[in-house]
Amino acid sequence: MTKLLDCTTRDGGHVTNWNYSDEYIFSLLEDLNKKRINFYEIGYRNYFDREGKGEFYYCLPDFLKKFYDKKGDLKLGIMVDTKRYNEDDFIDAHSDHVDFIRIATHPDRIIDTLRIAEDL
Repeated sequence: MTKLLDCTTRDGGHVTNWNYSDEYIFSLLEDLNKKRINFYEIGYRNYFDREGKGEFYYCLPDFLKKFYDKKGDLKLGIMVDTKRYNEDDFIDAHSDHVDFIRIATHPDRIIDTLRIAEDL
């Protein structure tokens, strides 16, 4: 069975500086549910280079809660980057308000990425 992932806001953040209105996200969540998309990657968990970037760049757990509560059948997730990963960014998985974490990496960092996957 094919599963579909939407990363409109995470990837689109490169153009919008990771700034979106709550209304836009709630509308997107509704549309993605209607289209039976399985996974929605809302943004990054990245606490480096934050200056000038919106909340979808670092996706703090408290920020995500309002969207998590309205996600419907979607699995809500975020992306981390192997070179910017910090285990302190994921202290309490039970209050993180994400269903999955996707790890961006490069072939020369695969050992580090496997360690991160085990940590998560």
